[in-house]
Amino acid sequence: GSGQYTTSQLQAVMAELAGAAFGNPHSRNDSSLRATREVAAARQQVLAHFNADPEQYHCIFTKGATEAMKMVSEYFPWSPGKTSSHSSSTNSTSSQFIYTQAN
Repeated sequence: GSGQYTTSQLQAVMAELAGAAFGNPHSRNDSSLRATREVAAARQQVLAHFNADPEQYHCIFTKGATEAMKMVSEYFPWSPGKTSSHSSSTNSTSSQFIYTQAN
Protein backbone atom coordinates (compact mmCIF):
# COMPACT_ATOMS: atom_id res chain seq x y z
CA GLY A 1 0.00 0.00 0.00
CA SER A 2 0.91 3.62 -0.21
CA GLY A 3 -0.13 6.86 1.38
CA GLN A 4 -2.22 9.59 -0.14
CA TYR A 5 -0.48 12.22 -2.25
CA THR A 6 -0.43 15.69 -0.75
CA THR A 7 -2.00 18.58 -2.61
CA SER A 8 1.42 20.21 -3.04
CA GLN A 9 2.83 17.01 -4.59
CA LEU A 10 -0.04 16.79 -7.06
CA GLN A 11 0.26 20.47 -7.96
CA ALA A 12 4.01 20.15 -8.57
CA VAL A 13 3.51 17.12 -10.83
CA MET A 14 0.67 18.77 -12.74
CA ALA A 15 2.75 21.94 -13.26
CA GLU A 16 5.66 19.87 -14.58
CA LEU A 17 3.44 17.86 -16.92
CA ALA A 18 1.68 21.01 -18.17
CA GLY A 19 5.00 22.65 -19.00
CA ALA A 20 6.89 19.79 -20.63
CA ALA A 21 6.35 16.63 -22.64
CA PHE A 22 8.08 13.45 -21.53
CA GLY A 23 8.64 10.77 -24.16
CA ASN A 24 9.92 7.22 -24.05
CA PRO A 25 13.48 7.39 -22.65
CA HIS A 26 14.50 4.66 -25.11
CA SER A 27 13.68 6.81 -28.15
CA ARG A 28 15.61 9.65 -29.79
CA ASN A 29 13.66 12.90 -29.88
CA ASP A 30 13.41 16.04 -27.75
CA SER A 31 10.73 14.80 -25.36
CA SER A 32 12.50 11.44 -25.04
CA LEU A 33 15.83 13.11 -24.28
CA ARG A 34 14.11 15.08 -21.51
CA ALA A 35 12.80 11.82 -20.02
CA THR A 36 16.26 10.22 -20.38
CA ARG A 37 17.82 13.08 -18.40
CA GLU A 38 15.17 12.79 -15.67
CA VAL A 39 15.70 9.01 -15.35
CA ALA A 40 19.48 9.50 -15.19
CA ALA A 41 19.05 12.15 -12.48
CA ALA A 42 16.76 9.84 -10.50
CA ARG A 43 19.33 7.04 -10.74
CA GLN A 44 22.04 9.37 -9.45
CA GLN A 45 19.80 10.46 -6.55
CA VAL A 46 19.13 6.83 -5.55
CA LEU A 47 22.84 5.95 -5.66
CA ALA A 48 23.71 9.09 -3.67
CA HIS A 49 21.04 8.26 -1.08
CA PHE A 50 22.68 4.88 -0.46
CA ASN A 51 26.19 6.34 -0.73
CA ALA A 52 26.81 3.88 -3.58
CA ASP A 53 29.69 4.53 -5.95
CA PRO A 54 28.29 4.71 -9.52
CA GLU A 55 31.50 3.05 -10.72
CA GLN A 56 30.60 -0.04 -8.66
CA TYR A 57 26.79 0.00 -8.53
CA HIS A 58 23.90 0.43 -10.94
CA CYS A 59 20.36 1.55 -10.24
CA ILE A 60 17.72 -0.35 -12.22
CA PHE A 61 14.06 0.63 -12.17
CA THR A 62 11.50 -2.16 -12.45
CA LYS A 63 7.71 -2.32 -12.66
CA GLY A 64 7.42 -3.72 -9.17
CA ALA A 65 8.88 -5.76 -6.33
CA THR A 66 8.27 -9.16 -7.95
CA GLU A 67 10.14 -8.17 -11.10
CA ALA A 68 12.97 -6.72 -9.01
CA MET A 69 13.32 -9.88 -6.91
CA LYS A 70 13.22 -12.04 -10.05
CA MET A 71 16.08 -10.01 -11.54
CA VAL A 72 18.12 -10.36 -8.35
CA SER A 73 17.55 -14.11 -8.26
CA GLU A 74 18.53 -14.55 -11.91
CA TYR A 75 21.63 -12.35 -11.92
CA PHE A 76 23.06 -12.80 -8.44
CA PRO A 77 25.94 -15.32 -8.27
CA TRP A 78 24.59 -17.46 -5.41
CA SER A 79 27.52 -19.89 -5.32
CA PRO A 80 30.83 -18.62 -3.87
CA GLY A 81 33.42 -17.93 -6.55
CA LYS A 82 30.87 -18.14 -9.36
CA THR A 83 29.77 -15.30 -11.57
CA SER A 84 26.34 -15.25 -13.10
CA SER A 85 26.50 -15.82 -16.83
CA HIS A 86 22.90 -14.88 -17.51
CA SER A 87 21.76 -15.33 -21.08
CA SER A 88 18.38 -14.70 -22.64
CA SER A 89 17.21 -17.91 -20.96
CA THR A 90 15.69 -17.64 -17.49
CA ASN A 91 17.16 -21.05 -16.56
CA SER A 92 20.21 -19.96 -14.60
CA THR A 93 22.36 -22.71 -13.14
CA SER A 94 23.59 -20.49 -10.31
CA SER A 95 20.27 -19.21 -8.96
CA GLN A 96 16.58 -19.88 -8.51
CA PHE A 97 13.56 -17.72 -7.97
CA ILE A 98 10.67 -19.22 -6.04
CA TYR A 99 7.29 -17.53 -5.91
CA THR A 100 5.52 -17.78 -2.58
CA GLN A 101 1.99 -16.87 -1.68
CA ALA A 102 0.82 -15.57 1.66
CA ASN A 103 -2.36 -17.21 2.96
